[in-house]
Amino acid sequence: MKEIHVTFAGVEKSPDGKFSIIYIPGTRQVLEPGKKYLIVLDGLTYDESKPKNKQ
Repeated sequence: MKEIHVTFAGVEKSPDGKFSIIYIPGTRQVLEPGKKYLIVLDGLTYDESKPKNKQ
């Protein structure tokens, strides 16, 4: 499985209520149908990914 490293840029909510991860690829990538890829989000730490407590 090929690893593709990308830079995390944010998260957005679409009109249908689903969330999308926004990322910036380090280089141009051509993804082929039927192949599996491992997308590695560089620049996102575990602490940043945890939900924030609302107080």
